[in-house]
Formats: sequence, structure tokens, C-alpha cells
Amino acid sequence: LYSAWSYFGPISTSEQHDHHEELKCINTRTTALLDKIIRDFRADALASVSAKQDPVELQAIFDRRSSAGGFNGHGHEGGVDRFVAQVLLPNKKNGRFFEMGAYNGIDSNTWYFEMSRGFTGVMLEANTGLFHKAKENRPNADIINAAIWDRVGFLAEMSGWGGMTVTTCTEQKPTKEQRAEHKEKAKSVRSEHDHPEYEDGKLGIPCSPINAVLKGKGAFDYVSLDCEGCEKFGVLSWDFKQNPAGIVNMELMTKEMASKMRDSGFVYLGPIVDHVWVRPGYIYEQNKDHWDEFCQAADVHDWHGGFTMTMGGHKSE
Repeated sequence: LYSAWSYFGPISTSEQHDHHEELKCINTRTTALLDKIIRDFRADALASVSAKQDPVELQAIFDRRSSAGGFNGHGHEGGVDRFVAQVLLPNKKNGRFFEMGAYNGIDSNTWYFEMSRGFTGVMLEANTGLFHKAKENRPNADIINAAIWDRVGFLAEMSGWGGMTVTTCTEQKPTKEQRAEHKEKAKSVRSEHDHPEYEDGKLGIPCSPINAVLKGKGAFDYVSLDCEGCEKFGVLSWDFKQNPAGIVNMELMTKEMASKMRDSGFVYLGPIVDHVWVRPGYIYEQNKDHWDEFCQAADVHDWHGGFTMTMGGHKSE
């Protein structure tokens, strides 16, 4: 993360005259968070060296810091949800989210926002087995069992393992032979990796453009697209007039997707774990009542924990 930010540099404000101050404040807060991460890790490492700990222990500290107490700690393995919550939306409550790639509902970019910030929203999961787990773990969310494609069709293939499912859609419904082949393949994956949810993934569920799925769902404050390759279909078929968004993160991004986001009026913040985009003016709108404090970033510099973090369904302060 630090290397990526150092390489790409702070987001450019020169071409965004109307929102120069807003982007400058985002830069300040992001830099403060990165400095905080490095300071905390260095302190742990020096303590370990002084105690003459083995290098393996240093790696263990790094892993522990990065998975529970450092930048990560919410539901996402990389911590992009924490960046959004802590740096961009420290004061936002009762917002709206959309998440494409709900997984089990707990290892999720939107878990923290619903459980600790009072957000409500919509989630989408193509794997039927994981869809049911997400419904169980997130009963208050509107969860849809569907796959995203550039046109209407049917889910014809699922690959991958452990629920990290790559989907393939076609215009024809899968045949009985395809269903039988998928079932046998899934049983093998389940036996090898002990992931029962994979066998429950059903072929034949609907595939459609995201604008059809989200019709009537309204605007979203935070959009998370993390679905092992289908992000492209989500971005390219999104109608931002029908479903406006404030912040969008995506795990994978192509030049075509970047062009769509820029043409839709978004500013790219950079590869901050995932690729993060914001609508100019949105961050100011959400933090204007505390703007001076927001721009000073004291809450980031002085942060020592203090809100509920989640990892794999377990909560810790």
C-alpha cells in the first residue's frame, strides 16, 4: 500500500479546480494514515528486535498487524473498507451501500458499515450456497442471487474454489450434461478444499447487466465491486443517473472501466488496496460540518483503535 501510494503519488488536484481543497484534504488524510501504519509497525518491530526475537516472529507481527490491528481489521482482506470508513467517511452514519460479491456476508466490505454505522443496502452473490450463507448472516440486507453480464443470460459455468467463484454466462440455459459435469467437479473441489458452499453453487441462475438488477434501488454512498473478474460488467453497465454513487471501489480495473468512471464524473484516488474512485464534492458534503477537523486529520494521526473491527466474523475492540 505504502509503495503504491509513493509510486503513484498523491492524487492530482491541479485539474480539479472546483474541488481542489477537497482533494487536498483527502491527500492529507491518506498520507497521515500511511504514516501511522508505518510508525506502528516500526514500533512493534523495534520492540521485537530489542527482545531478540527470531525473524520469524517479526513476520508474525507483520501478519498480525496487517490482519487485525493495522490497516485491515474490518471485513475485507485488504482493508479498503477501513480506508473508506476512517479516511473518507469518518462522520457518516445511516448511509446506503451496494456490494457485488457478497461472499458469506461477513468477510465483506460492507459488514462494518451495516453493523457499526447503521448503513442499509443491497448485496449480490452469484454462488447460491454463499448467497444463502449471506442471507443468514446479513438478514437486514437486500441480497440478490444473480450474476452480472453485459446482456441477459444464464450462469453456465463456475470455476475457482473456496467460494471465490469466477462465473461465465451464456445466452442459453445450461444443459443437463453441463449441470451434471458441474456437480461432479464441485464435489471434487469440496472434497479437496473442504468448502461445502462450492458444491451448492447452482448453474442456470439469471445473468443481466447491473442497471437491470439495480432498477428502483436508488442511490448509494459506498459501492464495492469485488467479484473475481466480473467487476468489468458491473462498471460498464452501471447507470450512474439511475443509481448515483459517492464512493466506488473495485478490485480489478481496465482502461475501459477507468474511462467509464471518468466519463461519469468520478476522480481516481489511486490503488489504495483496491482501486478507489470518488464523486467530486461528495466527500465535502459528508464532512462539511467538521471540515476543519477533517482536513487537519488529527483523528487519523491520533487513532489508537476504539471502534469495533471484524475479521472472519470475530469482533475485537
